[in-house]
Amino acid sequence: MTSKLSLMATAFCITSLHAADYEVKKELFEQSVRVQGIAAPQNAAEVVIAPEIWGDFIVEKVLPQGTKVEKGQQIVWIDTKKVDKYIQEQELERKIDGIRLQKAQQELAELKLKTQRDLLVAKRNYEREVENYKRYQEVDLPDQIASTKFDGEKSEWYLSYTREELRQLLKMYEADGLTEETEEIIVQRAQNSVKSGEFSNKQKQKQVKFQLETGIPRQEVDRALQHARAKSAWEFAQTSIPRALELKELEVTKLVNADKKKAEDFAKVKADRAAMEIKAPAAGYLYYGEFSGNAWKREIAQKTLVRGAKLMAKRPFMVVVPEGNASQVTASVDGFTASRIKAGDKGALKLSTQPWKSYTGEVVSVGAVPNIQGKWDVVLKADLDGAASLKVGENVHADFVSYRKEDAISVPTKAVKAHADGSYTVKLKMADDKQEEKKVTVGESNHEKVEVLSGLDAGQVIIFEAK
Repeated sequence: MTSKLSLMATAFCITSLHAADYEVKKELFEQSVRVQGIAAPQNAAEVVIAPEIWGDFIVEKVLPQGTKVEKGQQIVWIDTKKVDKYIQEQELERKIDGIRLQKAQQELAELKLKTQRDLLVAKRNYEREVENYKRYQEVDLPDQIASTKFDGEKSEWYLSYTREELRQLLKMYEADGLTEETEEIIVQRAQNSVKSGEFSNKQKQKQVKFQLETGIPRQEVDRALQHARAKSAWEFAQTSIPRALELKELEVTKLVNADKKKAEDFAKVKADRAAMEIKAPAAGYLYYGEFSGNAWKREIAQKTLVRGAKLMAKRPFMVVVPEGNASQVTASVDGFTASRIKAGDKGALKLSTQPWKSYTGEVVSVGAVPNIQGKWDVVLKADLDGAASLKVGENVHADFVSYRKEDAISVPTKAVKAHADGSYTVKLKMADDKQEEKKVTVGESNHEKVEVLSGLDAGQVIIFEAK
């Protein structure tokens, strides 16, 4: 049994690849193209969200597709618990920010007054230091040097006076010849005074020398350094005191800008919260997705328009189509089809809801250049009778006769062989079943036949392999 089936299959393949004869004759030749598209809305209102801050539009409830709605009717419900809590917290935060800003502005106002005072005090102190240093150099230092020298001289004087007193005392006692015990004590006291004066004078001269050679020069260096520090402090104060004010001003400006930005963001969040009340922009029927170009794109909408899903921002996820709105068909065609039709052409149009009934479809426009998908956009106008109507999103196709010739010579497409040099040939049947390769010039074509412009005459027979 199996062998018999195999033999039958082999026999079928052999017979299906036999050479076929085709008699060339003149007959009607037509070429047609099909435009397949959808019924598109003309005045549909898109439903789009464009949140600026709060992007979590989580769906809680949505009206079913096809629901008839009125303008302003809520069509999508969003879970607002998180955003409501955030707004409540931000209202408290805004109050705290306001108090902080007010405090910083008060501190800035006080610092402005303090800066003026501090600069005046620093300037006054430095001016006084300049005056004091000048007096030190011109008066106090010379006076100190003179006073030190004078102290040394006074010490010499006191020693000289003491010595002279002792000398006069001894001279007086020698003249009187007195040697009483009391006199001896007086003389001894005077001698001790001289000895004490000599020691004190010696110490004083050391002190004077140290002061003149070391102490006063050191003091002069220290005073010069003190003056230099005062000058440096004044110069620093002229920049540091205003800089502290400048820094505070910048801090306050930063707080003001931050507060302004927070206020703007908070206003945007509240606007986003208000936008969560998603309502119908017009009266009509709800459609999920969007009509973009020549397609009804609804896959993403079907995933997001469910409970717990997040709505897409800045892209239509719904459209509201007014009742009876569809009156045109949009389509995308290849370059061949686009080149065969033009505005005003009429063809046989069929609806997916009425596949056995034909209406008139007229080409409104054909794109001058291909779209981003490499196709040409085509718009058709449907001429329907009173009983029929286009439903938005319905699949539609229209067939157009793009070429027609009453007495054309045409042959099956399988009979024509294309060559690398751009020429075409057919196998012409000759007498005694001989074959001849015949060069032909071709014209238009359809799915079944190719028009032959030259190279063949009616009545001739060609041979080709029919599959």
